[in-house]
Amino acid sequence: MEYMSPTVINLKESEDLRDVVHRVVQALAEGNVVGVPTESNYCIAAAGTHETAVERACTFVDVMKHEPRLTIAIKSSDEASDWAPAMTPLALRFARQCWPGPLAMVLQDNHPDGLVHQLPASIQPHVLCDDRIRLRAPGHRMLQDCMRLFAGPVVLAEPDGGTKPPKTVADLMKRCEQNEKSMLFIDDGMQSIQEPVSTIEIQNTGFRVIRGDTFSKEELQDVARLTVLFVCTGNTCRSPMAEA
Repeated sequence: MEYMSPTVINLKESEDLRDVVHRVVQALAEGNVVGVPTESNYCIAAAGTHETAVERACTFVDVMKHEPRLTIAIKSSDEASDWAPAMTPLALRFARQCWPGPLAMVLQDNHPDGLVHQLPASIQPHVLCDDRIRLRAPGHRMLQDCMRLFAGPVVLAEPDGGTKPPKTVADLMKRCEQNEKSMLFIDDGMQSIQEPVSTIEIQNTGFRVIRGDTFSKEELQDVARLTVLFVCTGNTCRSPMAEA
């Protein structure tokens, strides 16, 4: 499948979502980059093992200081530990409570068994920076279906993701106009969440908000708190507590 000029598929007008999913998956498998919606903004998706596609995806994003150029997209929190086996309990709490959803996490890649080390050596520098990776589990149904069907990792390029990410497919196409030849774009209109995705860095003693406000600081702090619930059953437990 080769697109000689930009092709736009309107998701809301499509009779069968599965047909759209198959077209996206085929395009990714053939080394094309695809403009896709997430639950908050529009991104460029590419096959994470295809060197040409990854390099092309990088052309759509600016370099962010101390951050990887591309985001590794995962299907759910269960997949996170495959990429970062040494995830801290705090990172796991964020993953389980916020994913799928509009949150990206920058994590230390300090484990030799992480999947990032199984990527081609030429691709690793695009998803690694200062021995850190950025993970995100987008909550958009179509993109999730594509990742489930696609045999391999998917990476996301987020044009102006730190300040003014594309809110519509037209916004995305405008920012890709120099490189949009033979691209497939999926149009799902404007999403209900329009702010830059909250991106946090997991640190040894907590977390730091890098940018974005899809989650408020208070909401992130609530997730970060460890809640311990004591459940008492039977007289042996209840009587001493009643005396106290």
